[in-house]
Amino acid sequence: MIVNAHTIVNSKDGFVPAMIMIDKSRAELNAIREGTPLSSLSLIQREGLIIVEIVFPYWLCVRLCQFHIIQAIRRYNAARPKRERFNPRELADALNCFRATQRCRDRPEFPWERAQAVFEDGIRMICNRRRGGSATGEWFITYCRDNWWCDEWRGE
Repeated sequence: MIVNAHTIVNSKDGFVPAMIMIDKSRAELNAIREGTPLSSLSLIQREGLIIVEIVFPYWLCVRLCQFHIIQAIRRYNAARPKRERFNPRELADALNCFRATQRCRDRPEFPWERAQAVFEDGIRMICNRRRGGSATGEWFITYCRDNWWCDEWRGE
């Protein structure tokens, strides 16, 4: 498999992935962003192990692993005071809103600010169904803005 990958990357047309998915690791993100304009892959043998070294294009779209994001959101919700926590149905609805918004990119026909506003309105509607106008969902909106919608992790 590694030899096949090496052949593809070093072919005449090269290999330029459209995106890469990572965990929320600044080390991984920084390594990818330090890439060069051309993809390259090299095999290094060190102490009997074959190590694959990849340099990604600097413009590569980096996405965060949705499974790990959802896992983090579930843990964060569970750690909230009980009165602020989403119940299971609210959490499922909030995660659906999150998943839909996570896939959005800033486009002239649908700018990111609009996608974020739709998301935040959706979260407020979820909270208002049961709580009759409570601002309890604001913790989730702030959490998403700080951890997932910021420029560092949202990407373009």
